Amino acid sequence: INFLAIIPGKEYSSEQVIRFRNKYQLKSLKFLFDPKYQLCEALGATITPEVFVVTRNGQGVYSGRIDNWAYELSKKRKVITEHDLLNVLQNIQQNKPLKPYQTKAVGCYIR
Repeated sequence: INFLAIIPGKEYSSEQVIRFRNKYQLKSLKFLFDPKYQLCEALGATITPEVFVVTRNGQGVYSGRIDNWAYELSKKRKVITEHDLLNVLQNIQQNKPLKPYQTKAVGCYIR
C-alpha cells in the first residue's frame, strides 16, 4: 500500500510542508503539490482532511473521513469508535472483496 499526501492550491510552501512532515515524523510519506487542483478535481476532493483509496487498476474503493474522531467542525469525540480508513486497508491486506463506499469527511473546504 502506497500513501500520498496531496497539498491543494498554492498556500503552503515547500518549507512549510517539510516542517510539518518533520514535526509529525512523516518522513516516509510522499507529498505532492496540486497548485491547480487538478488531482483534487479528478478525485472529487472537497474537504481537508479527506482520504481516497484507489486500487492499482484505478478503481476508487473508499473516500471520506479517516475515522469518526471529528463529527462536526470543531467537535471531536473523546473515543474513536469507527476506523473507516483502517478497515478498508485491512480488507485490502487480507484480500477481501472491496465494495466501493464513502463517508462524509469533516474539515475545511478546499479552495
